[in-house]
Formats: sequence, structure tokens, C-alpha cells
Amino acid sequence: MHEYKVPLKLVDVMEAGYHAHIEVVVNGIPTTLVVDSGASHTAFDQQYLEDLIGIIPLDQNDQKSSGIGSNNLVSYQGTISTFQIGEFIEEDFQVAILDLSAINIAYQQAELDPVLGVLGCEFLLKHRAILDFDAMEIIFKGKEK
Repeated sequence: MHEYKVPLKLVDVMEAGYHAHIEVVVNGIPTTLVVDSGASHTAFDQQYLEDLIGIIPLDQNDQKSSGIGSNNLVSYQGTISTFQIGEFIEEDFQVAILDLSAINIAYQQAELDPVLGVLGCEFLLKHRAILDFDAMEIIFKGKEK
């Protein structure tokens, strides 16, 4: 796989600091994710995802998720038919699905557009991502060796 670069957008989230956003395409529909190297997995908000692409089959995870405004979130596993970032396309992309409404409530209060969720560390590691804030881009070096 060759190296590819995707623009980053830095968003000022009031006193909370900044979030790095990346544009993605989920099942043919453009949307936005927060790049979050502190999130162990890529996670999408269940309601936003349903509003965006409709209901998809979900498998409940036995473990609770934490670190997103709660330590006791029920999470699910879902499969996205087509997930695209820039030139890169992954089919049958496994993603955590949970209630991330707290993020979009904060965004609404800051008068920002909602986001589908977070692009997590598992994806960043797998694709050997480099966040380049000078160039305001994320560089994906290809799948890990």
C-alpha cells in the first residue's frame, strides 16, 4: 500500500482546547470524525450513524466502554460496508458503536457541526499514521508490517 495524505482541520472547542477533524465517507456518505489517538478503538455514535446510513446489525460487546464522559457505556460492534479516508477504502470495517451524544451536545453548545465519532488508535497504528500539524494533514504510511 502506498502512502497517502489527508487534510486535517483543527477545531477550537471553547475552553476544552482543540480537536483534529478528518473527513471520511461511510457507505458513500461524507461525514466527519475526531482524530483521537487516546481512544483505543474507532467508535461511532449509534444515533448519528442510524440517522446517516440507517440501522445496521449490531453485536453487543460484553465489556463496557469508558473515557467518553462515562465509565459505564454499553457498546456494540458493527460492520460498515465501505469506509473511506482520502484514497484509502476499507470494506467490512469493524467499528465500536455507542452513545457518543455527549460529544455532539458539547459541539452544539459551541455552535459546531456534529461528528460521527472518533478515529481511534487501532486504526492509526494499523495504518502507521503520522499527524503533521505543521502541514495540517495526517499521513498514512500503509498497513503495519
